Amino acid sequence: MTLPCFARRESGATLVETLVAAAIVTAFFAAIFEVNAVCLRYIDASKEAVGAVHGVQDRIEGLRNLAFADLMSPAYMTSARPTPSPSGPRPVSLVFPSNSSGLAARVTEQVTVSAYPSGSPSITYTRAPGTAITPTTDPSSAPDFTGITLVKVNVKYTWSASFAQRQQQEEAETLIAAGTKK
Repeated sequence: MTLPCFARRESGATLVETLVAAAIVTAFFAAIFEVNAVCLRYIDASKEAVGAVHGVQDRIEGLRNLAFADLMSPAYMTSARPTPSPSGPRPVSLVFPSNSSGLAARVTEQVTVSAYPSGSPSITYTRAPGTAITPTTDPSSAPDFTGITLVKVNVKYTWSASFAQRQQQEEAETLIAAGTKK
């Protein structure tokens, strides 16, 4: 007895089909990794923005805590006083960054003190990036703030963002009056 022989067609993937499938999978995973990298850069950019807001507010609060005469004195504002212990208050001197964040040492900080509401006289301190930098003053001679009892203090951070290397800026201002601190 002979059994009938059925011819079976076997089909398999050709080399071209396998390469196309591998290319599609590779492109899919590359796209996923690129989206992940972009998301991480956005997270870094948002951390920088939050650090800038925090640094500007720290500087404003430090300047608000100064005696009014010290705030008007360029010699006091640009002098380097010893750094405090970690548990003590931060120095208000513009020689040091406003806080210990990594961004605070990478920004150009500009502090402008001007009479309010006239805006004159005024003095601007510019602190370049770094950890212990003596700021420059404009004008270089100390303006006469005698008789001034209310000043506007403007603090501006400028830095090159890690995402796309664009110039970023954060700014805040406050009014400070002469008087006794309680």
